[in-house]
Amino acid sequence: MEPHINGYISDSNGYLLFKSAVADSNIKVNVDTGWSSMQAEYPEFLIYKLKDDLEILQVRDVDNTTRTFTRFGEGIVNYDQVLTALKQIDFKGYLSFEEVFFDTAKEDAANFLKYVEKWDAR
Repeated sequence: MEPHINGYISDSNGYLLFKSAVADSNIKVNVDTGWSSMQAEYPEFLIYKLKDDLEILQVRDVDNTTRTFTRFGEGIVNYDQVLTALKQIDFKGYLSFEEVFFDTAKEDAANFLKYVEKWDAR
């Protein structure tokens, strides 16, 4: 399941309500840091809230003032806090780098990988 603003499950609360109603432990969630920020959810709190249900975390940055996606690191998502939260819940899922700028995609992905490697080395 992936919560989106325009979906049936629009945020983490919607997902948790759905999961409790269905009572199926095999249902997992795929969260996008950009979309969740647009929905006024802090990605790091969302990570703590979803814990073992979080299967995929899509990494995308967003300018919450204009509701547009930005290049990685130029928006409002605090990736130090996101990565700390992932480490604290012992995240076993996947990180997916989401890119919307085709002309800088390779550079942005490389910057993201360098950021994660540098952060993880601390």
